[in-house]
Amino acid sequence: AVIAVVIFHFFPAHFPYGYFGVDVFFVLSGFLIGMVLDGKKTSVATISDFYLKRMRRIFPLSLLIIFTITWVVYFRMVSVISEKELIKTTINALFFTSNLKHN
Repeated sequence: AVIAVVIFHFFPAHFPYGYFGVDVFFVLSGFLIGMVLDGKKTSVATISDFYLKRMRRIFPLSLLIIFTITWVVYFRMVSVISEKELIKTTINALFFTSNLKHN
């Protein structure tokens, strides 16, 4: 799935449906989550534990990447993006709202 998306980004004319790799990724993710929860007594507590464990694994690295990129852009690419836009983008990344349309 990932390879399809990468090829699509580099060669869109030769691989026009590579974006379907994203859909495949979500299907596989859902399947794997189902497999992890299968056999367990699913309840609100089980599902919340599952997502808390995922957040504990993913969130620290996400914060590190967001702040590192913000730092690099601020100190190395000041002419490319305004400070106001950088702050807005960083806040959106921190709250996972980057894909929402903001006015």
